[in-house]
Amino acid sequence: MVQGKDIILISNQMLDDRYWTSKQYITMELIKKNRVLYVEANYSFGKILTGLMGKKWPVVPLGRLQVENDNLSILTPYPRLPYRNHFRSIGWLNQKLLLAIIRRATKKLNFEQPILWTFLHQTADLIGKLNESMRIYHCVDDWPVLLQMANMGKSDRIREDEKKLTSSVDIIFRVSTKLLGYLKMPNTRVFDIPNGVDIDLFNPKQYVGKS
Repeated sequence: MVQGKDIILISNQMLDDRYWTSKQYITMELIKKNRVLYVEANYSFGKILTGLMGKKWPVVPLGRLQVENDNLSILTPYPRLPYRNHFRSIGWLNQKLLLAIIRRATKKLNFEQPILWTFLHQTADLIGKLNESMRIYHCVDDWPVLLQMANMGKSDRIREDEKKLTSSVDIIFRVSTKLLGYLKMPNTRVFDIPNGVDIDLFNPKQYVGKS
């Protein structure tokens, strides 16, 4: 178990998202014995508009750092520019903006040689720029296929970003052996960690007496 470390966890979800996934659960485990900076999804300008209409997305165009307790801080980055998965220049600029706000947050929190744990395929340009002691890419989906199906990017552009990232990190976690299959990677750096389930959520006893 990792303990006594500073960890930057870059997620593609808000921490208080209604539907928790591995990012939130991993964070809750890590903060038991480490300091974690949870970097929320750098939401789009479109989601700012939904936030202005009272939806769940925050309206923080200049970003925000919240210190929840000694071991957990939450960073909401600047909103991202659109078409980052379509054009290399826009993806590069988004990463520069993300890097800048993370640097300021880690400086304020006095993070020293943190572990960088990213769930975002487009973060290769952050590698080696945060004085990190270890870099991890946690792949939880087939982004070249999924994002193209959702009209959120071009598969070849996404594959380029993912290839650059996987060649830069120390360790790769993936939830399925089929993920990243189009890349040639040393087996010593790849660990398959299937998704689990919180059994207590399906325990009918916890709902007894509740309406």
